[in-house]
Formats: sequence, structure tokens, C-alpha cells
Amino acid sequence: MTKPEEELSALWDMYEVQIVNKLNGSFSFWMTDNAANEIFAARDMLGTRQLFYTFTEDNVPLCGTSILNLLKLTGKDIKVCRNAVAEYLEKGYIYGGETIFEGVYKLDSGSYLHYHNGVTECVRYFNPSFERDNSISQTQWENEFYNITNAAIKAEKCKTCFLSSGIDSAYIAATLPADKTITAVFNNPDDESEKAKQTADYLSVPNIQIPFSADEFFSAVKESQISREQPTADPSYTFTYLLLKEAAKYCDAICSGESADEMLVGYRRYEVKGLTTEDIIKLQCTDIKELLGDDFFPSLEAGMRAFGIEVYYPYADRAIVELCMRMPIECNLSDVSNKTVLRNAASHVLPQDIVSRKKIGFYSPLKHWMEQPEWSELINSTLNDGTLDMLTGKKGVARDYISSKFWRERWKAFALVMWYHGIIL
Repeated sequence: MTKPEEELSALWDMYEVQIVNKLNGSFSFWMTDNAANEIFAARDMLGTRQLFYTFTEDNVPLCGTSILNLLKLTGKDIKVCRNAVAEYLEKGYIYGGETIFEGVYKLDSGSYLHYHNGVTECVRYFNPSFERDNSISQTQWENEFYNITNAAIKAEKCKTCFLSSGIDSAYIAATLPADKTITAVFNNPDDESEKAKQTADYLSVPNIQIPFSADEFFSAVKESQISREQPTADPSYTFTYLLLKEAAKYCDAICSGESADEMLVGYRRYEVKGLTTEDIIKLQCTDIKELLGDDFFPSLEAGMRAFGIEVYYPYADRAIVELCMRMPIECNLSDVSNKTVLRNAASHVLPQDIVSRKKIGFYSPLKHWMEQPEWSELINSTLNDGTLDMLTGKKGVARDYISSKFWRERWKAFALVMWYHGIIL
């Protein structure tokens, strides 16, 4: 049987840097030709897998999937990049080519690195570009989408999937077909567990419901931020980390519905009154290039590494992505619904009451927990220890975050300090 590295080597011989246009699925890799003094590295088009690089004393790139391992290999000191701290406090994650560590860089999603003749070049080979084709009817789009997604989901050969209340994961579970599903539970009317159970019951598939408590959550914040290597302010991240930890007890591979919202106009922010088609496309492109590749997928990858579980993303299949790039927004967004093409495809395998459900989203009780004295005191004392002022180089920053009326701002600062305590101290 041919090994993956042998297949890549053969493809490189045929296509060289164009190899990236011949690959599908999740990947990050690098190849070295010592005789030619050449290095090639790449990430998949949506960035489901990360890749970092630094430079040796001879200015040769050194690639890897772990920032901390790269620093150990080179013997470089761990130094926090203040510009990256500012980026984090702006968006809640580190975006673009920098990392939060000085001297270590991130290859963007949909990009490759090529070192040859002493020169390093980073090229984005996939730039989200929605070139809408209005010559195809709604029915034709729906038929094509159904055929492509049906094939892509079944090709994963995975029998377990995360199951929320929404159509993305329900369609995956029905199409696989899944033999078990896993759902997060927060014991709150706003979470997705009840509707997920209804979907699982319809499919006659076991639904493993995993509950979370405030104690468990706050005990895992530092651990999860360490595993991720770079901080994130996404309040659902630690829940996702714990969910993967529990999921690994039941399976070694699981399917997830990431990227469906970005590709199929699924977020509420795309439906804001007054937005033009061009406005929506700009939002989609930013979400695809930054939110997916710089925040969502890296968070899932951290849990994968920590617990030895593989996560598959059927909606990140190249054929699905390319199809969605051609599909007019009107095929998915109307006054009464969104993700119309997906919902109609799902109607082949699911009843209308499930197909027509509105998106709830991954419920997080964090706002409520942060208002409780025990956790509010923990956050305030952590923010008040001087770390935040040191990281930003500004006095009084911690005080501003402690007194903020917005819980997400307080959480963003707290997550950063917890990351620093875990990684540096």
C-alpha cells in the first residue's frame, strides 16, 4: 500500500506548487528536498488543519503543527508579540499570518509556503470568490447540491457525529447514516439537547447527551487554552474541548457541521435588514478566511490532539465549497428561511418539522455563570493580578475590563490571562 508521503511526493513530481489544487479534505503538510534546497508546505483551502513556521539562523523556514515544539527545536525564548495581543483584544483570536509568539508565524488557510533558491514565498491559492451563476434554476442547484453533499458525507466513512438542534448536523447524521450521536447539555431551555434528542429518536440512533457544570467548565479553562497554544475568547471553546474529551470515550472519529453556515448564508448577521448582496459576500469571505481558519477549526484541532479523536468536516469538501461559490445568495436566503438548498436536500431524509427548524446556536450559559459571586470574584481577582497591563504595555487596562458592562469583553480578557498563566508561568 502506498504511504501518504509517497503519494504526495509523486504528485509533487507531476504538479509542483499546483499540487494544492489536486488535493481534497483536511490537511497540512510540508516536504523537504535537501538536494534541491527546497521546502514546500501547505494548508487545506478552509484551514481545517494548522501549520506554523519559524526561521533558522540561516533564514531557512522550519515548519510544524505545534508552536511550542518549534520554539523548543530552535531553542528560541518564548516571547509574546504585543501586536498580536492587540489583535486578540480586538477580535477575540489571533488572525492573519502572525502568532502570539514573536518569531513564529502561521500559514494562512488556503495557502502554501515555498522556499527555493534562498527565498521564502507564501501564496494564498484559495481566495473565497463568490462568482454567482444565475443561469441555473433553483431546482438544478438543489439537485446538484444534494448529489454532491450526499457523496461527500458518505465518503467520510464515519458513523458518529455531533448533533445539535440544527439542520447541518441532522443532515449529516441522516446521510451517513450515524450509529450514534453526541450532544452537549446545559440543563437550560435554550440549549439544543431536547431537539437533538427528537432528531436522534426519528433516526432511531442513540443520542449520548453530555452535561456540563460551571465547576467543570472553569476548572478546564486554563487546560483548554494551553492545549490550543494561542488564546481564544470564544466562550464555546472550553465546552467544545470538554465535549471532545467525553466523545473520545465513545469513538475515535466524529463528523461535525463546521463551515455550512459560512457557505450557505446561515448566520443571522447575514440577514440584517439593509445589507446588499455585496455586503453579505464580504461578510462570508471574512468569516471563511479568518473565523474558520483562525478560530473555529484551530479550536477543534486542539481537542483532537489532546484526546486522540479525529474530526471530519463534510461541508469542507472541495466540491461543496466550489459549488457554494457559484450559487446565488437567493438560492439560500429568503424572507422566510435560510440555507434553502440544504433544507431541501435534507427533506430527502428528514421530516419537515426538523428540516424547517430555525438555528438556535451552541448555547453557552457563561453569561449567567459569570454573574454568580464565586465566578465573578475569580475573574476579577485574575484580571487584577497585573498580567493584562503587562501584556498590553498599558496601565489601567485590567481595570477597564473589570468594570466593563459587556460580559464578553470581561471574558475575553480573562481567557487571555488564563492562557498566559498556563503557557508562560
